[in-house]
Amino acid sequence: MYAECTASAIDAVILFTKLHLGHRKQEIENFIRKAVQYMEDLQMPDDSWYGNWGICFTYATWFALRGLAAAGQAYHNCLAVSKAAGFLLKLQLDDGGWGENYLSCKAKGERDPKPLHRALDQFSEGRWRFSSTGPSTTHLSQEIAGASLRTLMIHYPNYRNIYPLWALAEYRQRVPLS
Repeated sequence: MYAECTASAIDAVILFTKLHLGHRKQEIENFIRKAVQYMEDLQMPDDSWYGNWGICFTYATWFALRGLAAAGQAYHNCLAVSKAAGFLLKLQLDDGGWGENYLSCKAKGERDPKPLHRALDQFSEGRWRFSSTGPSTTHLSQEIAGASLRTLMIHYPNYRNIYPLWALAEYRQRVPLS
């Protein structure tokens, strides 16, 4: 039911096996096999995964692909991965990025493609919040950036800082500096 948690568990167990070669090998191989099958079974008809802990399809698809990649699944040997690549390519925005807003979480299975950073019309529709630190510093705050189980929308002010750093760390890990 939770793509993000299952994918993260795969990633963690794979890392564990690299640090502790041969420890509980058969159990770990069974865990990975079952978790990969579970992830493949969870894939949505549009080739994404539904995110229960963030916004929403793009977020969960990213987690799913990380977990599947950790387990050795790739575009050339896993239909779920190649379908997910198609999902992401289909939804890439003109500026090269991706985005969706919290409405995708509430309408499970119906993706709202409007990205967070382009939700200006929400201001005119009255779906906005003010954050104030004093009488002269009231300003429009960042759009809701997280969700939990389709019912609790969360404001994560550090998302704008965390995800670029996470992406840079991923890039640095995979691309040598020299």
